[in-house]
Amino acid sequence: MKALLTILLCLLLPAAEAHAPLLRTAAEVNALSDDEFASGIPFVIEGTVSFVTKMPAPGFNPNVTVQDGTGAVTLFSVRGRPVPTTGDIIRATGTTSFDTFSQPHADYTNLVRIGHAAVPKPEVLSLSELLHGDYNHRLVETSGTIADAFRDEIDHRYNYLLLKHGSEILPAAFPDPNVSEASLQALIGAKVNINGICLFTSGARGFLGPRLELTGLNAIRVMRPAPSDPFDAPMLEDIHRINPAAVANMGRRVIVGRVIAVWNGNRFILKTADGRFLRITLARRHSPPAYGETVRVVGFPETDLFRINISEAIWRREDPALPPEDPPQPCTASALLMDASGRQQFRPRYFGHTLKLKGQLRDIPEPNRPKAHALLDCGNVIIPVNTDMCPDVFRDVAPGCTVELSGICLMETENWRSDAPFPRITGMTLIMRTPSDLTILSRPPWWTPLCLSVVIGALLVILGGIFIWNRMLNRLVERRSRALMKEQVAHAGADLKVEERTRLAVELHDTLAQNLTGIALQIDATQMAAEEDPNSVMPYLEMARRKMQSCRENLRNCLWDLRSGAFEEKTLAEAIRRTIAPHIGTTDVHVDMDVPCRKLSDNTIHAVLCIIRELVINAIRHGKASLIGISGQLESDGLSFSVSDNGVGFDPTTRPGLSEGHFGLQGVSERARRLGGTFEITSKPSQGATATFSHLSPDV
Repeated sequence: MKALLTILLCLLLPAAEAHAPLLRTAAEVNALSDDEFASGIPFVIEGTVSFVTKMPAPGFNPNVTVQDGTGAVTLFSVRGRPVPTTGDIIRATGTTSFDTFSQPHADYTNLVRIGHAAVPKPEVLSLSELLHGDYNHRLVETSGTIADAFRDEIDHRYNYLLLKHGSEILPAAFPDPNVSEASLQALIGAKVNINGICLFTSGARGFLGPRLELTGLNAIRVMRPAPSDPFDAPMLEDIHRINPAAVANMGRRVIVGRVIAVWNGNRFILKTADGRFLRITLARRHSPPAYGETVRVVGFPETDLFRINISEAIWRREDPALPPEDPPQPCTASALLMDASGRQQFRPRYFGHTLKLKGQLRDIPEPNRPKAHALLDCGNVIIPVNTDMCPDVFRDVAPGCTVELSGICLMETENWRSDAPFPRITGMTLIMRTPSDLTILSRPPWWTPLCLSVVIGALLVILGGIFIWNRMLNRLVERRSRALMKEQVAHAGADLKVEERTRLAVELHDTLAQNLTGIALQIDATQMAAEEDPNSVMPYLEMARRKMQSCRENLRNCLWDLRSGAFEEKTLAEAIRRTIAPHIGTTDVHVDMDVPCRKLSDNTIHAVLCIIRELVINAIRHGKASLIGISGQLESDGLSFSVSDNGVGFDPTTRPGLSEGHFGLQGVSERARRLGGTFEITSKPSQGATATFSHLSPDV
């Protein structure tokens, strides 16, 4: 069966090569970039299995590391695929991909065992070579001291060991959910030799860097067991003239001293009986001691080039207690952090000493914000203040208070590493120990920027409320004003209707009613004359005809007045032009009467328009006028105007009147009389006529 699969694979390889580039060696797979891995490039790799990763859970196939003449590559499989053993010679086919952590994979879909050979021997390398070289997927062997051992917080099926040699630390992992915490802790401090594959793929910890993947505890060979007593180590003496690498290679050391400051949950400063200050960094899962306790500490010495520090430390209480530290010494922030020219300059000699500083609090951490810093404004320098040991010290203190603070001076520095030979100083911090380290010198005045902001905010809220209330009142007034205006307009409309009806009634009474009465009298006279002398009825009938024609014209004018927009014009001249427009034809009419209509009552305007219309019609119909002039003005004693024409003229003393059936001039005279003015007409035969009106009241 295996031979058949091999034959089928050989037959399929040319077809695969025709469609996509085919990777044939471990070096070619490792040379792919991340983008190229995402494209699913096929591979066929033949080599010897150097490592099979033990998976922590059932149902998952182990990963297989294959080594050929160009290097090594780890192949990932899915459930149900065959699993080789170390030393098997295999041919694997598959494609490249990415896992859920966006790390490149070479996933095999088919694996054929074609032989067996000796398991490849691991390369013996130092921790420094592994950390700074490229040995990805290579089977390696190295040695060092176990600085810490713990179960993985992300995947509890995995266990981690921190292998330390000098200042170098390399993590090593192996899956085994059944290993006990006691077994892991028993390895701390042991010098060991381990072998496994070096991997740069680290799952969720994508930036962990190189690590060793082990098959389990069986891959660890203890060269020197950890002491039964973890504190069974040489004392850390007050050493001088030693380089940083030698400090890192000292191995575990013990130091005894008094805890003078604790911060960050895993760090404290230890003061020894001979006056040395050491910064202690605890190993995982170890809580710090209390302030003032005398403790014995064991850990790995490191240096920041100023002093010896201890990392990966554990501690236990020690008797007898050491005497307390010296009383705080007054200091200024400038002396702590600045030189004479005002530039920043750190003073390492203050590390660990108890200092007393004066300044103004600018920021205070909230009680529910642990590990926060207060800020002490010392004029031209801001000093961070750590309150981890007394988190409630500023509970009743307001920002802006002038205070005097005591505490331990911490110069925060990095430790020396071979790839960072000059550690950086990151800052100076004052660590308060107890509430008695705070002395309030003066409290801020009640009128602070915050109070001012509150007052301004309150005033703005009040002004906003007043503005909103004013807007609401304005809208209420506007609504009521609109309602009142509508009511007033309705009343005014009703009054105008009544006034218009009254005017129309008067007009009809003065013209139509009188003319109809005259017509009735003429008909009666006609009947009486017909009984006496039938030949004498013609004058009466002619008079009735003339009166009927006058009624018709008056009625037509009244109807035109109802439809006309003359009352809407701004000036009397524009109203006159609109009124006489239907009657003048081609006659040339000049109007010079710039009197605003708003200064005249509607009755006066109507009367004036009727008078002028009657005179213009008479001038055109009876006077045969080709030119008519209308002029007038509003004076203090009333309205005056005149109408002149170039018609045939007549003798005013002999002009026909009512008895002859001519009612126009009589109506004009009556309208002028009702307006309280005078009417005079001057004319001669062949010299035209002029009608003059004076002292007409504008308010009648």
